[in-house]
Amino acid sequence: MDVDRHKSRQALTDELRTLRQKTARVKRRLAKEARQHQLLRRQLDEHCREVEAECAEKNKTVEALQLAELIIDNSPAILFRRLAAEDPKLRKMVYVSPNISRFGYTAEDFINGRIMFRDIVYREDSERTLNEIQTYLSRSIEEYTQILILAVVWTANN
Repeated sequence: MDVDRHKSRQALTDELRTLRQKTARVKRRLAKEARQHQLLRRQLDEHCREVEAECAEKNKTVEALQLAELIIDNSPAILFRRLAAEDPKLRKMVYVSPNISRFGYTAEDFINGRIMFRDIVYREDSERTLNEIQTYLSRSIEEYTQILILAVVWTANN
């Protein structure tokens, strides 16, 4: 304060005006930053709600898939899914339900091509099955259902 005694009234007024201007600029900058922060916070909250909704939906999907697997595993039906292709060599198996194991096979054997689907179809169904597949392919039908009897060879160990 001793230093201020030697300043003129005008110098002190100018200094006060400068300080007020600086303060006003700082307040405006802080207000702008606060608005930006609020906007970012609202965006973050909205994103969190979207992620939570997506997680909840994925959880429902996982539960539904687990239930479907449970039903398939406990049913006499075996689910096979393969890629549709005109060339039989490209008709790759992409899914076989794990309950195929009750017949002594593994899903991996089919998916890896060690066992072909046609190898387990009852011989009297083979021609009909192939004709159905060719018909579906010629009509560009990619999803279809076939009811088949599987040829399972039972040994004394089964």
